[in-house]
Amino acid sequence: KYRVNLLEAAGLRPKPRTNMIVIAANQAVLPGGELAGPLFVVVSDVGLIAGVFPSAPSHADAEIVHTDLLLPGFVDIHTHGLGGGDDVMDTWKVPDHTTRLLAASGTTSLLASVIFPSDDPSGHLDAVLGSLKSRIGVAGNGAVIEGIHAEGPIVADLGGL
Repeated sequence: KYRVNLLEAAGLRPKPRTNMIVIAANQAVLPGGELAGPLFVVVSDVGLIAGVFPSAPSHADAEIVHTDLLLPGFVDIHTHGLGGGDDVMDTWKVPDHTTRLLAASGTTSLLASVIFPSDDPSGHLDAVLGSLKSRIGVAGNGAVIEGIHAEGPIVADLGGL
């Protein structure tokens, strides 16, 4: 269920290690918005959540990180990517740049917004969609692309997908 790399989301570069990290939070915001605490989140050696516990787990080799408040990551449901190119579609040819930057600012998952042109004789759209399709649901390089948000003439002409 939790696929984002927490180390990347915090703007840290994961480094090879053999020990786990335990995040000791005085309070945490849970799904649904309720506050709970204290909570202990065990992060595996590859940066993924291995468990959430109401009391400190016994991991002798774990690094303990203390925080007052632990929040879930943001979900961006409409982003054209971050890259500064002249064509917003070009951003999604290399989605890793956007996913890394979004994770560094707290966004853990997103929908990639794509403008569907009326015609595409060059096959530009196919290249973009192929790049995105290979990354949907894949964790490990920043925020996770959960799907594609379509906009453009296809929405106006057909009423959506």
